[in-house]
Amino acid sequence: DPTIELSVVPSVGQSSSDSQKLLCSVTGFDPKIKWLSESGEKTGSASEVTVMEDGRVKAYSEILVPQQEWNQGVTYTCQTDIGQSGKTVEKSTSVCT
Repeated sequence: DPTIELSVVPSVGQSSSDSQKLLCSVTGFDPKIKWLSESGEKTGSASEVTVMEDGRVKAYSEILVPQQEWNQGVTYTCQTDIGQSGKTVEKSTSVCT
């Protein structure tokens, strides 16, 4: 099964003060990253992909969340499929977690 990690990237400098960056990394075979929030599917950055020695792939995607939404406690979820099974693995975060 794929492993999934979701982290909140600390804001640095004033230019990023109007948004909060979230970073999702998924390790598995052909992982596809999907971002979701309470209002539906969101568009994250194109995934950066690294092939590991054991043949698995590590994919990264980030999303910028409006600071106002983040401060209101909106939950964001990073999700990936498990092969062709139709099942998913996900991690969620919000300002409250």
